[in-house]
This record gives sequence, structure tokens and C-alpha cells, in this order.
Amino acid sequence: MTHNLPVPQAPRFASGTPIYMTPTPALCFALGYVVTQRVSADHFGPFVAMCDELRRRGAWDELMVTLPPEVGRAVSLLYQMQRGQQWARTGVQPRHQQ
Repeated sequence: MTHNLPVPQAPRFASGTPIYMTPTPALCFALGYVVTQRVSADHFGPFVAMCDELRRRGAWDELMVTLPPEVGRAVSLLYQMQRGQQWARTGVQPRHQQ
């Protein structure tokens, strides 16, 4: 008998692929798609997970430099707003990924 159940679930895309197994260009593309849609600061899950994964991989800074300055600022601001909403809703301060 194992004592480590239930197994914590890793964030996944709709197809079931864990986000950590998704190629970085695909994450950047998905992030681009998400920010072109109507996004609310109150719905923080998938957007924050993608941003955190890009930060963990070290691709966030490269992406921000590649984007036009106003788009980079808007994406960064949306990320900060949604992290704040996550903190307010869960009561747990999100760890800053490097």
C-alpha cells in the first residue's frame, strides 16, 4: 500500500499534456493566443500557470524582450494582476518563479 496518495496533479492542457512537457515555443504561442482573447484578472489559472512555467524555464525575459514594449508591459501587468487575484482568492502568496 502506498502512502503518497492522492498524487498531486500537474497543470495540464486540454489534451492532457502536462505543462512541463510542453515545448517552450508552444507555450509562447499559447500565451500569445490567450492574451489576444478577452482576459479577466479574476480567471487566473491557465495564464498564470503558463507564465510561471516560462519563468521556470528562463524563457520569460527573452519573450518580454522579443515583444513590442507596449505588449510586453501589458502581458507583464496582466500576469501581476492575475497573481494578485490568485493571492486574494486563495490566501496563499504565489511564489515568484525564476
